[in-house]
Amino acid sequence: MAGFLQNTMGQIEIAANFALAELKALPEAIRQGRRAIPRDLVLTPIPVPEPPPTMTVFMLRSAHYRDHDGRKRFAGQWEDATVPVATAQRAMAKGIAVAVTDPCRARLRGARGGDFNPQASHVVDLDAVEEPKNVPHIEPDSVLRAANFTVIDRSAEARTIQIEVSRA
Repeated sequence: MAGFLQNTMGQIEIAANFALAELKALPEAIRQGRRAIPRDLVLTPIPVPEPPPTMTVFMLRSAHYRDHDGRKRFAGQWEDATVPVATAQRAMAKGIAVAVTDPCRARLRGARGGDFNPQASHVVDLDAVEEPKNVPHIEPDSVLRAANFTVIDRSAEARTIQIEVSRA
C-alpha cells in the first residue's frame, strides 16, 4: 500500500508541475492572442433515461434473465428478485415465480441460505423460455361465444343409475 501511495504522489507532482507551467504561461498567451480568454463553463445537465418498469417476484426456481441494459442477471431460488415486468409475467405464467403476496413466500423465503450455483443444470433461462408452438391458443372470441356451448354436469349424482339383475 505504501508503494502505491508513493507512486500516486509522484504522478500528482508531475501533473501539478505541468498545470502550474500552463497557468503561468496563460496570461502572456492571451496578451499575444495565441489563447482565448477562458469563459465561465455552462454546465448543462445530461438527461438520464429512466429504466423500464420492474416488478418484484418470489422465485420458485433459480433463473437467469436479462435486465433493461441487456446484462445477464441471476435470481436465486426462494429469494425475491426485481426483474423487468415482461420477464416477471413470463416467469409467473410458467410457474417459475409467484407474486410476493403468495403464502409460500412466508414459508420458503431464504430457505436455501444463499447456496446458489448460477451454472447449475437446473437453472432456467427466462429469456429462452418459449410459448409452446403446437398448442392451440384458445381465448374467448366471437366464434366461441356464438357456438352456444353447454356445460355438462359431470357430478356423481348425474351418472349414478340402478340396474336390476337376477341372481343365479
